[in-house]
Amino acid sequence: MNLPDINWITNPGLECTDCKSAQADFPLEFQFAFICYLLFIFFYLILGKHLIKRYSVDSNCKKTMELLANLEKGLEVIEPFLKRHDFGFKEYENYKGSSGRFTFVKYKNGLKEFHLGYHFSIGHVVYQFDDFAVSHDFYLNKLGFADNKMFNGTQTDDKLLAFSDILHDFNFLVDDFFKGKCIRLKEISTLQENIIAEYDKKARDGYNIEFDRLRIEKARQEFRSKNFQKSLELYRSIEFKELMNALDEKLIEFCTRQI
Repeated sequence: MNLPDINWITNPGLECTDCKSAQADFPLEFQFAFICYLLFIFFYLILGKHLIKRYSVDSNCKKTMELLANLEKGLEVIEPFLKRHDFGFKEYENYKGSSGRFTFVKYKNGLKEFHLGYHFSIGHVVYQFDDFAVSHDFYLNKLGFADNKMFNGTQTDDKLLAFSDILHDFNFLVDDFFKGKCIRLKEISTLQENIIAEYDKKARDGYNIEFDRLRIEKARQEFRSKNFQKSLELYRSIEFKELMNALDEKLIEFCTRQI
């Protein structure tokens, strides 16, 4: 089979000496199909990747905007209470993961701070006084409200339910945290740290689930303090992985990339 003169292809001004044989060997239908195939390859390689990338960026932007919108609506539920007790908005800390963003929110009143971690639902709540910090669950449990609290950290499709539950639980913390001097908070925070730092094998065997919950909270606190290596080490030590939520997965992913 004779192919067309290559000089004619690269320089159309030259006479093609093989045109007749090429036309005979390549019917018009075949030539048309071949041209269509080349155009398809062109659009895929040149334009396809750009469009896919743009779609991915637009999709992530949409998810980010949705996350922030839901977060803003949720904060509107608890902000009136916080403001009544002189807690003002301090800052957002935004982090980016492979499948979207997650955010930490801080409210502050002097040495008192309220922290909330959010990734399409609340995954982390901490109360802090100076250097003493304690998780929502452990704080209320040790105050004697284990059977009365509403927020348990479970992520749901109802974006505002968790904020309403936290608002309900705020009432149990008025005397010690919001209006008081955080005396019990400091005691409970110290207890939480001691359980983590001074456990032995026997204690772990009998207290492992609660222990892992405390270590998860400690890992989140280390993340907020930018101690990514320590945070990752704590996460890796968790035995009951099912205790972690979607926010924890994002924190682990972020820490892994930083180390």
